[in-house]
Amino acid sequence: MNSRFRIPAALAVAFAAHAATADVIYDNTTSGSQTRSFTQLQIGDEVQAAGTLRTVTELHIGVSMQGQAGTADLQPRLYANDGLNGLPGTLIWEGAVRNDVPLTGGDDLIQFNVPHIEVPDTFTWTIQISDTRPVAAGLPHYNPPGVGSSPDYAWFGNGSTWTKLTDPNGRPINFMARVIAAAPSRITLAVSAQCPGGGGIIVEWGGASPNGQVALLFARSAGNFVIPNNRPCAGTVLGLSSNQLQVAFTGGAGQGGSRMIQGNIGPGACGGFLQLLDLTTCGTSNTAEIR
Repeated sequence: MNSRFRIPAALAVAFAAHAATADVIYDNTTSGSQTRSFTQLQIGDEVQAAGTLRTVTELHIGVSMQGQAGTADLQPRLYANDGLNGLPGTLIWEGAVRNDVPLTGGDDLIQFNVPHIEVPDTFTWTIQISDTRPVAAGLPHYNPPGVGSSPDYAWFGNGSTWTKLTDPNGRPINFMARVIAAAPSRITLAVSAQCPGGGGIIVEWGGASPNGQVALLFARSAGNFVIPNNRPCAGTVLGLSSNQLQVAFTGGAGQGGSRMIQGNIGPGACGGFLQLLDLTTCGTSNTAEIR
């Protein structure tokens, strides 16, 4: 382990990507119609998830550009339906704006990677569509869902004020979408070090992906740093701040997802914090103070 933590703070190490075991907890991508909904506000669908997994890793949303190829800027969000009378309430996750997403003109299912966000059994996904070229893009209507369920209405609004979208003829309004979830992370991290003067350090972890890859991250203080776009596990919220954030170690997680490593640290590392990032699932451990 690098005792002086010289690796840059931008998480620039090119980690390998791995697929996590996951299940589809909602799918409404089979039976489409020629109907679409358009708005410059957020718009989306309320979901009752199937199965037991609730750690969302992927959100796929159908977008249609009316028969013409073009581009659009897209921003996804997830809400709990804990508002008054079941309205979307608490913002669970807000994805970054994806600029100039190519659209074919048909019903395109656009994938958004979600950084292992826990959702309740009932939640609402939304998307905000902007800067569409050459024509407006909307959400194609699909029904019925093949996995999970959805009420016969949708939602649109600005994030705090919502309107229920219904059909005057009583037909269901549901949108093309798929939601994938994985089991929650249960990674544990323990640190024992010779502090305050520095010296030997022992780091142990368990619960990581067996035979996978992990990164051990160091920061001067705890916080809520979000891994930036175009980096492995982008969007994952760490329990570390950006203050001297560095990669202290990368390597194998261990045959059973457990491992112990030893090294040496200088006195400047004492009082800092470590956290393990599972590069297979993007799950994170607890933060552990070096003391």
